Amino acid sequence: LLTMLVGFLTGLAFIVTPIALYMEFQLTWLLILFIFIPIGGWMDYKVYHFTKKLFWRNQHLSSYILYEDKIETKEWPEVYSTSPTEQKIPFQSISSVIASYYIVRESIVLNTGTKITENAPILYIVYTLHGERKLLNIPFPNHHDEGLNVWLRHLHEEKLPLHYIARPLYRADTQVLNDQQRLDYF
Repeated sequence: LLTMLVGFLTGLAFIVTPIALYMEFQLTWLLILFIFIPIGGWMDYKVYHFTKKLFWRNQHLSSYILYEDKIETKEWPEVYSTSPTEQKIPFQSISSVIASYYIVRESIVLNTGTKITENAPILYIVYTLHGERKLLNIPFPNHHDEGLNVWLRHLHEEKLPLHYIARPLYRADTQVLNDQQRLDYF
């Protein structure tokens, strides 16, 4: 949030400073600073829309509820969609469960150039709906989330086939593969 505030204030300074300097000193050569006004406007526009999208995503989180005999989901597939996609997946329609990890974000340490990849666990639920194979992605926030153990224990008790894949097929920040490509991989 602080970074966005700094970005917005920098953009505002790019807009206000050239105008204020010209009005104060009335020197013709200060007009060259007016090229910063559209840059500041562009910065503020981008920061505003990024912040708006960030707040929307924070208020519209997907949920996955595990019941005795089914999984209920409520997902917001696209930003600014008016209603979530809700579904109920009975255990009878699940053909397999694949545990893996997904990439949350990648960052590079500036002074060393070291690449840091943050990952977290994910469950892929392969199920059949109206004769068509489908995939449900259930990402967990981090490796310390006890919810993953609850899900795996319950799915194992229900005798659902559990598998593990040591490849990241999902990224939180960018779409690398779509659900159909992941299904083809399985």
